[in-house]
Amino acid sequence: MEIELVIFGEIIRNRRLELNISQENLALKADMDRSYISEIERGHKNPSLSKILALSSALELSVSELFYLFEESYYKRKNNHK
Repeated sequence: MEIELVIFGEIIRNRRLELNISQENLALKADMDRSYISEIERGHKNPSLSKILALSSALELSVSELFYLFEESYYKRKNNHK
């Protein structure tokens, strides 16, 4: 499993939980299957740009905010493993 996908999935899950919505509700808002959301959150799927756009909107984030969160987590984890 790629660490980038795991980190991205953690960000999606954490934001979903911050908004207090279920995977099912996120899936409905993003026009995806609940099982696909689960796969993303577990780092098993590499979502396309169109899926990332839908997720960011459903999570009430701009794409730049979403990628800022990703970048922050990625480099923090990378620096902790040196």
